[in-house]
Amino acid sequence: MSSSRASDSSRRTKSTKATTVSSKARRSSAYDDIFDQHVIDYNVSPEGYEYSNDRQTPEPGNMDEARLELLAARASLSQSRFPASAFRDFRRKNNTKSEGTIMCNVILIITGDASIPNDGNLPFTNFKSLTEGLTVNAVPDFFDGALPADVDKSVREDLSQMIASIKHANVPVAPNFFLDAKAPRGGADVVRRQACYDGAYGARAMHSLQSYGEEEAAYDGNAYSYSSTYHAGTGTLQLYAHHVTEPTNPEGRPEYHMSQVKAYALTSDPFRNARDLAQRHRNRFIRQANGRARQPDALSQYGDTGSDEFVDWEEYASSVAVATEAIATSRHVDEGAPLSQYFYAEDEDHSQESATPSVTQSKRNRRACSPLTSIA
Repeated sequence: MSSSRASDSSRRTKSTKATTVSSKARRSSAYDDIFDQHVIDYNVSPEGYEYSNDRQTPEPGNMDEARLELLAARASLSQSRFPASAFRDFRRKNNTKSEGTIMCNVILIITGDASIPNDGNLPFTNFKSLTEGLTVNAVPDFFDGALPADVDKSVREDLSQMIASIKHANVPVAPNFFLDAKAPRGGADVVRRQACYDGAYGARAMHSLQSYGEEEAAYDGNAYSYSSTYHAGTGTLQLYAHHVTEPTNPEGRPEYHMSQVKAYALTSDPFRNARDLAQRHRNRFIRQANGRARQPDALSQYGDTGSDEFVDWEEYASSVAVATEAIATSRHVDEGAPLSQYFYAEDEDHSQESATPSVTQSKRNRRACSPLTSIA
C-alpha cells in the first residue's frame, strides 16, 4: 500500500509539472508559421492580405509618389563611381551561406555611404508591443532613424515607447526604414514576416509624431515607413510601404498595412532612394512635433511619462559633439559638415562585433555586424 501511494504521488507530481510547463505560452517569432495569424489578430496585415471577399489590404494614398521617387538616378551608382569590377565583386560576395557575411559585405555595398543615422541587430525592447507581448521583440538587421538630439526632449519623453526602440542614448530614434536579409538557404517567408513586423513599428512611430499635440489622431492614408528584404539566394531586393488606418470601431486598434512597392534584381538605386524618402518623412514629422512641443500648454494631455529611467539625451548630444569634433580633426573632415555625416564613414572597419548581444528568439544565431560607425 505504501508503495502504491508513492507511485500515485509520483504520477501526480509529474502530471502537475507537465501542465505547468505547457501552460507557459512561448512568444512566437517570424520563424513560426503561426506568426502571421498572431500579428493579423492585432491588426498588422501582411502584404496582399484579404480581410474578406470584398476587402483587401489597401495601398497607401502616396504610392505613386513613392514609386516616382525610386526612379531617380543616383550619381553614386554611375560607371565612374561603381564600375563593372565593383559589380563583379558584389556578386562574388553575394555567393555565401552566412547571413552574417551578407550583412557585413553585401548589404554595406547596397546601402552606400549615406549620412543617415542607422544601426542594426538590436532588439526593440522599449517599444510598446503591437501584440501585447504575444510575439517576440522586433530585431531588424538594419534600420534608419533620427539622432535623439534632433527630437525635442518633451517629444522624446511623451512618445518614449512609440519612437525610442531601446533605452540607449546612441541608438537612432523614430526608425522608419528597415532591412532584413537572408543567406541563400534562409527562408523568404521568414524575412517577409520580419519586414512586415518591423515596418508596422515604423508606421506607428511616424503616426505618433504626426499626431503629436493634435486633438485627434491623424489618419491620412499615406505611407511614411518603408521596409526592404534581401534574399541572397535569388539576389532579389524587395521594397514595401507601410501605412496606418483608423480603427474600424471606436474601441478598436489602428490597422497597419504592408504594400509591395516593387522588386529588383541586384539593383541598389531604389534602396538608397527609399532611404532618402523615409528620411524626409521622418524629419518633417520631427520638425512638426518639436514645434508643437514648444507651444505653451499645448501638450498637457500627455502628462508624466516617468522619463527618469531614460538616458540623459542632452549629455549624449554633448558627448557626441565632442567625439565628432575629434574624428573630424583626425580625418581632416570639413568642420562645417553636419553632425549626422559622421555616422556612416566609408573608411571605417564595419566588421567589428556588435556591442549588444543578438536575441535568438527571433533571429537565428549568426555573427553580428553593425553598419553603424561607432564614435562612442
